[in-house]
Amino acid sequence: MLQRVIQKEEKELIDAARAGDREALGVLFVRHQERIRKFLRKRMGSEADVEDLVQNVFLEMTRTIGAYEERSAFSTWVLGISMNLVRNYYSRSPAFRHRFVEVSELASLPAAESDGPGEKADSAQRFQRIREAIAGLPANLRDPLVLVVYQGMSYEEAAECLGIGLSALKSRIFRARGWIRRFLDEDSC
Repeated sequence: MLQRVIQKEEKELIDAARAGDREALGVLFVRHQERIRKFLRKRMGSEADVEDLVQNVFLEMTRTIGAYEERSAFSTWVLGISMNLVRNYYSRSPAFRHRFVEVSELASLPAAESDGPGEKADSAQRFQRIREAIAGLPANLRDPLVLVVYQGMSYEEAAECLGIGLSALKSRIFRARGWIRRFLDEDSC
């Protein structure tokens, strides 16, 4: 019963915020800011970066509140904004820029001392096949895998960000891993 009252109140706040009520938007932000902070702390290196991104989440909420379509919980939408801002931060930050190389360049990288020329070539080929397998996954399988494995999200956070249930997320990751295994096994035949 209490949950329904809270949801009704939040819906009223969302509707008011869409209509331009800045106070309603502020109340929504205050309700979700600790969750946003917690989410960002798991992904950011410093508290100053967390605070900057918390403010950016609020600005983005203000700018895009009209785009919220209620297909998922408001908290999911807000965490989606947070996740996008983290991605943007890492993709634009000079300290985290990566130079992507072709597989042929990987073969020239120094290998571990125990790796001989054959192991280096095999490793480069396997890496390329894994990239191909992940790229070939349908988005509904690739996105959960990327969020959990590469973004480091917990299953619960990834499910919430994608707007799906925890069991659906686990099932999709299981299917994605199976698809990748079959893809790689086909290559070894």
